[in-house]
Amino acid sequence: MPEYRRELPGDLLDALLRQHELANVAEFDRAHQNRIARAMERSLGEMTSEEQDSLWERLAPSYHKWTNRFAIMWDPNVSPMQWRAMFTLENLDALLFAGWLDEGSDLHRHFLQAIDLQNMLKLRKTYKGIEQELAFQQSLDLAQVYDQLAWAFADFVRGHPETRDWSFDQIGQFAKMYMENTMPTLAAIGLIDLPDDWRERLIHTGRTRGSASEDGDESSLLLASVREWAALILADLRPDGSDAHSAQGQQV
Repeated sequence: MPEYRRELPGDLLDALLRQHELANVAEFDRAHQNRIARAMERSLGEMTSEEQDSLWERLAPSYHKWTNRFAIMWDPNVSPMQWRAMFTLENLDALLFAGWLDEGSDLHRHFLQAIDLQNMLKLRKTYKGIEQELAFQQSLDLAQVYDQLAWAFADFVRGHPETRDWSFDQIGQFAKMYMENTMPTLAAIGLIDLPDDWRERLIHTGRTRGSASEDGDESSLLLASVREWAALILADLRPDGSDAHSAQGQQV
């Protein structure tokens, strides 16, 4: 595993804000939307209006979503349980698309590491020992973790009436985005080991296959944390622009 720095996505976002002499999150949000709009102009002729709307929703999160991500900072005095969102690989793609950073740069690598550390802290729910461990030394059973992700998805879809109007394609695209934001990140921190034929299609896993944890109590706690973690991602992926506040409020 790489050597991690004491920084989370919010720390790096704050540094990005200062680097570009932006005063606050609102200024960053406006600048990001302008960057996304300019970048999208190059391919608008090849996209339908529905595709443009879908791409905009993915690449230009609303102001309150950026606010939630700026709040994910390294601070042992603030419990990860208080975070209202997760910074995902999709969010990182949005920064790359907007040209805030270059793929393969030091900043890109630091964001990838910060995402790993964010997820480890959220699932462990504590800073205690995280600097020494920096990864899950034993993997959980893939099927059990997948079940938790699937149940979280089913609960979310059933819990929101507007999903009844979604088409099959909409549900399928939402599920695809959800899995792309969960499975690779859980593999990257060593919580699960993906089969070889899955790993070949994913980047940034960096882990070898291992045995499942034999600690029943620890596994049960982690599985419950996976479901809570997944619920935040699902709430934040909602295409209607709602944030994760309501879902988080129900869990606390």
